[in-house]
Amino acid sequence: MASVVARFDRGEPAVFGQHPFGRRVAIAAVIAGVLALHAALIAVARWEAPASHAVPVRVRVVDAVLIAPIPPVSNKSEAPARTSSPSRRTHQAIQNNPVQSARTRPPAPVHAQSITRTPLPLTPPPSAHAAPEAATPTERIAGPQPQSQPAPVTQAPAADVPRRVAHLDCALTKPDYPAQPLRRAEAGTVIIEVDTAADGHVVAARVATTSGYARLDEAARDAALASRCQPYAEDGKAAPARADVPFTFTLSE
Repeated sequence: MASVVARFDRGEPAVFGQHPFGRRVAIAAVIAGVLALHAALIAVARWEAPASHAVPVRVRVVDAVLIAPIPPVSNKSEAPARTSSPSRRTHQAIQNNPVQSARTRPPAPVHAQSITRTPLPLTPPPSAHAAPEAATPTERIAGPQPQSQPAPVTQAPAADVPRRVAHLDCALTKPDYPAQPLRRAEAGTVIIEVDTAADGHVVAARVATTSGYARLDEAARDAALASRCQPYAEDGKAAPARADVPFTFTLSE
């Protein structure tokens, strides 16, 4: 900074940079200039602050949808709408005067019945491959089956077959008279066919002629099985035999 030359009352030149008073004045001037500069900067900053802090702009995205033009309404669709009002009036008139509406009501149309004819099934023509197979069916001719041979009948030896005889010497056991036939006064004769072994033991007994009462027949059969006969001999040898033995039931006993 250039030295400021000032003249005081004494008439002596003084340099502000060298004199104490001048130094103070210079410092004060510098401070004042700095303050003025700061004040100017602050004023400029306040003036530009609204411009710098601008409100952010919000971007709105709008989707534009093209709407198809509405087709013109034909005159045909307007006809039912126009004719609907007379039908309503007619309906109201019918409700108000039911007798007249019943007289003037047209007959219901008769719907023709639709007759559906079922087509006959078409038989497909036989294929060329199926014809030979049908023409030559496979037949299985059953050959002669082997006849089942009857089982051989084992015949008993002649010595074991009882020989039919007219009479056997037997010690017959007296049969018990059943209580119920006795109370009912049932009586009669039972003929029992007996088979004896070679030693004379009775091995079988069957009712040959019944007395007419089952309980008497059963009692006679039991008595025959408990009896003992003499061995039957043929050509000097004992052999089985078969004969009829009578058993009589009487009320006098």
